[in-house]
Amino acid sequence: MAEPSLKVIVHGSSGRMGREVIRAIDDDETVVVVGTVSRSGDAREGIPHSTELAPLLEAVEPDVVVDFTSRDAALPAARVSLEHMVCFVTGTSGLTPDDQVEIDGLARVADVGAFIGPNFSLGAVVLQHLASLASKHFNSVDIIEKHHAGKADAPSGSALATARAMVEARAGLRFERAEPVVTNLEGTRGGELGGATIHSVRLPGLMAHQEINFGGPGETLTLRHDTIDRACYMPGVLLAINKAPGTVGLTYGLESFLGFD
Repeated sequence: MAEPSLKVIVHGSSGRMGREVIRAIDDDETVVVVGTVSRSGDAREGIPHSTELAPLLEAVEPDVVVDFTSRDAALPAARVSLEHMVCFVTGTSGLTPDDQVEIDGLARVADVGAFIGPNFSLGAVVLQHLASLASKHFNSVDIIEKHHAGKADAPSGSALATARAMVEARAGLRFERAEPVVTNLEGTRGGELGGATIHSVRLPGLMAHQEINFGGPGETLTLRHDTIDRACYMPGVLLAINKAPGTVGLTYGLESFLGFD
């Protein structure tokens, strides 16, 4: 059996997604976990662990840092990874357009790749692609995104990425957003991006769900994706780990690696 070709540090290894990433890498012959980072100090037997990323980068010399944390932890991790000329892959929500510009600049200076995935579910990425196609033919749309009660940000990074992709597909033409004549409760129409309305639901019992409702004369079109288990993100994470090191600068979204026309 060939040796794994890519060495990975998992940043945020004690979180739910971090633990899932480690399990997925353990089952894949092309990659190996050579270090873990978490604030809890929860070390895994046989794998170097630290509460700080920088010393671990120097000790194990990885090819990729995979991050699932928070914006406050992910942005410094991106900076230190790219300063060490190590490819940085993250699925952390909340990174702003300015953060993306910074990460792209640092990656280009280091001549390495960086990747931000608003969603690593292949189904969710296909949903976004289909929504972009439909956006050229419908002038009104509402997005309903649903997540577990503990999700910190609203709307989700996936919903924002979907809305931006749909607006971009319309080449600057805003969606038509229906507004009530009388508003009985502020905020019930949701947020708005380029005329696309976004509603966020946060409830116990949910995981990650997105429904896109297009409206036209005499008809509606509904596209929906439901996440049943975090395992659905792992094929996308592994795809990013394998593809991002072959790039320079920031790549945003798995669609760049899936060959959509």
